[in-house]
Amino acid sequence: MTNAKRPATVLTRDALRVLAGDRAYERGEMYASEGRVHDIAEDRGHITATVMGSARYHASLWVEGKKVRYACSCPVGDDGACCKHCVALGLAWLERAAPTAGAAATGATALQKTAKKRSVGTRPLTMKDVHTHLAAERKDTLVELLMRHAMADEGLRQQLLLDTARSTRNGVNLDTFRQAISNAIESGEFVDYREAYSYFARVDDVITSIAELTDKHPQAVVELVEYALASMERSIGSVDDSDGGTSEILDRLHALHLAACERARPDPLALARTLFEWELRSEWEIFHGAVVRYAKVLGKKGLAAYRALAEAEWARVPVLRADAGDRNRHSSRYQITAIMESLATMSGDLEALVAVKQRDLSSAYAYLTIAQLYKSAGQQDRAMEWAEKGVKDFPQRASSELRTFLAAQYRRLKRHDEAMTLLWTVFADSPTLEHYAALHQYAEPIGKWPVWRERALATVREGIATRGDDAKRRPAYGDTRVDGSLLVRIFLWEKDVDAAWREAEATGCSASLWMQLARLRERTHPADAVRVYQEAVERALGQKHNDAYREAVDLLRDIARAMKRSKDSPGFAAYVEAVRARHKPKRNFVKLLDAARF
Repeated sequence: MTNAKRPATVLTRDALRVLAGDRAYERGEMYASEGRVHDIAEDRGHITATVMGSARYHASLWVEGKKVRYACSCPVGDDGACCKHCVALGLAWLERAAPTAGAAATGATALQKTAKKRSVGTRPLTMKDVHTHLAAERKDTLVELLMRHAMADEGLRQQLLLDTARSTRNGVNLDTFRQAISNAIESGEFVDYREAYSYFARVDDVITSIAELTDKHPQAVVELVEYALASMERSIGSVDDSDGGTSEILDRLHALHLAACERARPDPLALARTLFEWELRSEWEIFHGAVVRYAKVLGKKGLAAYRALAEAEWARVPVLRADAGDRNRHSSRYQITAIMESLATMSGDLEALVAVKQRDLSSAYAYLTIAQLYKSAGQQDRAMEWAEKGVKDFPQRASSELRTFLAAQYRRLKRHDEAMTLLWTVFADSPTLEHYAALHQYAEPIGKWPVWRERALATVREGIATRGDDAKRRPAYGDTRVDGSLLVRIFLWEKDVDAAWREAEATGCSASLWMQLARLRERTHPADAVRVYQEAVERALGQKHNDAYREAVDLLRDIARAMKRSKDSPGFAAYVEAVRARHKPKRNFVKLLDAARF
């Protein structure tokens, strides 16, 4: 808000509409007309007010150069958008500022008009008048006034306490800041979703106050941020974090801590121990990956101390093999593994990183990660060697990713039969369109796709058959109790719509696939599409809510189009009336039906 100018003619109705968009502008216009804007104040080009929405919001407008700037305490404003509350403030201010109906209607010169001198008795007082009044008051009177308001306003009181804590004779009063941190973070009770926005805003304000100390008191910032992180750890489980506010707060605290350390240059040995112990024990990834970010601050001495601490802890971590039971027998296994991986990555030593990975070979995925490391390093033979080890050690539990990886290595060496055998085990274990496509990708270039295709389709059909007699009957459209969906997807992937339709009729498929088939067949087989759309209408109306009713009306439009293509337009009117009669009690649906005017 620095260098702000008086709004003058820059703030207009048109400018507000451009900033906010039509929807927010219209909502703001309604708010302004309903008198929801209270306590409008202007001071040196800054307009502010309280706007009553679902809660009390603080909206502001000001001008920088030739642009209108805005801010609001609501969630939309917090995301940086011009919200309805800012629009309401602007419109209310334009209305109040305009001395005539004509000026108010245009909004073109409303703010300029108010700049003209008029006697105080013929207009409401402004903050400029307040400024003049306060400038003439005695200092002790102003102090008393400010203290009286601070005792009634928690936010103002907190700000004054922190301002005072910055300027004591002995430097920063850390106890005051610690108290402010505790008050903001440790609420003492669960913070639900409705209160979370205000909670995180309070925490963010305190962090801003701490950040203002960085240039002159960086060591104080280091201590305060660590105190705040400890408070956050104690409180995370008591806050609804649906919108990710906790992560944003932690990210900001981490960035502030690093910036303060870069200025304060704390003892590298002490810093290494602090970072290591916190990262090792934290359940919320406090200082996760710190050794990489703090490398320059730690320097050689600090990094050596950090590595010594990590290696001592790492020595206590047991080696896990394929037959391992509890993978978490070491309480901080995940954390110390991540630390050792960071150190190995920093060193650029591939074998050191592999050695860390080898400490836990209790899953096929572990072998895959090592194989991928070697492949990325261009060591294809070592990559294949580790993939083969994984498949051997986990003959029944090798992941599809590991087997697919090894198949690619075999294909590279033109060992096609081995590659296909592996891909077949992947498909047989988990028949999916993705795995079917992988079979095709490998078999087609070597001329063996017809054989593998028939085998794959037969396997899928056998799976359907094993579901019993219910899977063999002809289903109603949209029936998902029987499922030939995979075959339908396969035929659609092969662009054989007729085969996909036949399969759907024979063994059934999901409702979404029926709709996809109907769209694809509507032009050539409109009567088939009509049947599917009609089933979808009944399914939608059975849900009994407005969104489903709107979906049903859209489907009726599809039916009208398909019937027209099948030259059965007269039948549509009779069908619509039959639908209306069956669902007459659904009044909202009938209203939508009437509005559609079929």
